[in-house]
Amino acid sequence: MIAREIVDFLGLVLSILSNHYVFWYIIFASIIAYGVIKIHKEENKPYLKPLLKIMALYYLLRGTFDIFFM
Repeated sequence: MIAREIVDFLGLVLSILSNHYVFWYIIFASIIAYGVIKIHKEENKPYLKPLLKIMALYYLLRGTFDIFFM
């Protein structure tokens, strides 16, 4: 009984993570943000404004792609 609930829960988690929108809008965007923050921290530069610019551009392009091609 408990094993079945665990399997159902893991199936739910995998279905959420494999969802197209969750991957592209949350996971991939987080990877990009982590990279931008890491690069700017190594160079001792402020990273908030460049991060906001890059994320705004990313979401604009991703949203445009989803509207026109999905």
